[in-house]
Amino acid sequence: HTHAGNEFYHTMVAPMATRLLQVKSTHRILEIACSTGLFSRALAQTAKLVVGTDASPRFIQRAKERSGEMKNLEFFVVDATQAKQIRNLG
Repeated sequence: HTHAGNEFYHTMVAPMATRLLQVKSTHRILEIACSTGLFSRALAQTAKLVVGTDASPRFIQRAKERSGEMKNLEFFVVDATQAKQIRNLG
């Protein structure tokens, strides 16, 4: 599922965002509102750990299904408007 999503995202958005973030192999990244995890998967290509969250259980289920066996990528259902839920991530 490397190319799930549209070409504009893959040719413009993801490469530029990744470059701007200067993701390194030592980084631990939290993505809030990750939807089905498209950008989380892109970040996990370089980062040590990526945790993706979304308030939608359906989106999180899809993110997990689409992420295969990536060991440095985790997804959780979290309502980002609830500070306690964010803190519970660690």
